[in-house]
Amino acid sequence: MWRAGVICCLSIGCVAHTTLPSPPPTLTAEQRISWFQRLAGRTELTTWTETNMGYVSNVRKTMTLANGTEIEAAEDLLPLVGPDTATARHAHAALREREAGDKWRELSLGFIAAALIVSTARGGGDPFDDKWDAAIWGTAGAITLFTTYASEDSYGHAAKESGFAFESYTKDLADRLQICVLNMKLVPCEYRPPAATPPPVPEPPVPAGQSVPDGPVAGR
Repeated sequence: MWRAGVICCLSIGCVAHTTLPSPPPTLTAEQRISWFQRLAGRTELTTWTETNMGYVSNVRKTMTLANGTEIEAAEDLLPLVGPDTATARHAHAALREREAGDKWRELSLGFIAAALIVSTARGGGDPFDDKWDAAIWGTAGAITLFTTYASEDSYGHAAKESGFAFESYTKDLADRLQICVLNMKLVPCEYRPPAATPPPVPEPPVPAGQSVPDGPVAGR
């Protein structure tokens, strides 16, 4: 259990999750608009983490909903969009990349732990004086560099896919709730404005010097 906790804390891909409700099919038109107004995407944020040498070691994408909820994991948006939407596709891709990054990071930590165990079992010699310890730590270091690069590459792709999911989310949410825009207002897509009343037909002008008597038109 402690090992999983250490891996999660050290892993760049470890993110906080938010549970979002799936819209029930019984929502009224007014409730659908209310859901959209509270759960639409409001702002997106990109965070870069740099080392002391200016190397970007991590890029993370987050999105804040209209109700203030912060979304770190794009897959948390899945209950609010359709399964075949762009948001769903990118969210699944982001999850796969992040899981791959976590596996690479776990492998890296595993090699470090194994090198430490082997070196300790041999007496913990100085790697600068003991060729076997030097070989153990040299191999562990090379593998760690490779797995660290692989994990950061996967996390970078995960952030990119998350950004795509956040960009398409609001539109896909509107499609799920069947919300449209009419005259700059949010309306249910089934809404139809009342037909406009045609203006009255103007009466022809009466020539000067003539008058039209009131009453029924006289027959011939």
